[in-house]
Amino acid sequence: MALLGKYVADITIQDVRELVQTHAAEDAFTDFKEVIFHPKHPKPNEIIHDLLIDLTAFANGFGGHIVVGIEDKRERAWRFKYMPQSEATRVAIKWKALAIQYIQPPIVPLEIVPFRMNHVADEWVVVVRIPEGQAKPHMSSFLSQTRFAIRDGNRNRSMTADEIQKAFLSGPQQSALANINTELRAVRALVEASSPRGRPWWRFGRP
Repeated sequence: MALLGKYVADITIQDVRELVQTHAAEDAFTDFKEVIFHPKHPKPNEIIHDLLIDLTAFANGFGGHIVVGIEDKRERAWRFKYMPQSEATRVAIKWKALAIQYIQPPIVPLEIVPFRMNHVADEWVVVVRIPEGQAKPHMSSFLSQTRFAIRDGNRNRSMTADEIQKAFLSGPQQSALANINTELRAVRALVEASSPRGRPWWRFGRP
C-alpha cells in the first residue's frame, strides 16, 4: 500500500494517485471517503458521530490513513472527487477540532491535512493519518453516544468488554499506576526509617 507507515509529509501526489490507479481496497489500514460535512446532509450529527468513530477505530487498532476526496466502488478506490482548497481546509480544521473536543484520551499525533493534488488546478483532497494509540483505549463521546471502536478488516466495530479491559491493562495507564505505587512505597519507607525509634510520622505525639 502506497501510504502504509507514512507521515503526511512523506506522502507524494503519486502515492495518492496510485490508490485510484490500482483501485486499492479499503482494509485495516486504509479508508476512502468521497465527501464529508456536506451542508445539505439530512442528519449531520450522524456523520460527525461516524467520523469520530473512524478515528478511534484506527487508533485502537494499528493506525492507518483516511483519504477524503476518493469515491469508492465495492470498497475500492474508484475515482477522485477533488475539492477546492477552501473546502479541504474547512474539512481538515473542523474534523481536527471535533477530535480534540470529543475523543479521550487525545490521539497524538493526529494529522488531518489538506493535500494538493495538482500544482496548476485547484484540486485538493484531505489526508488523515491516525497513529496507533499509545494511550489505548480511545473513546468517542458525542451527543450522549459513547463508543469504544476498533478497526476490524475494512470495517469498524465496537470493542468487546475483554478488549477494552485488555487495552486498559496493557496501556500506559497501568504502567503509570504501578510507578506511582512504587514511588509511594519508597517515600513511606524513607519517612518511617528516619522517624524517632522507627515510629511512623503520623504517630508522633502519641504514646
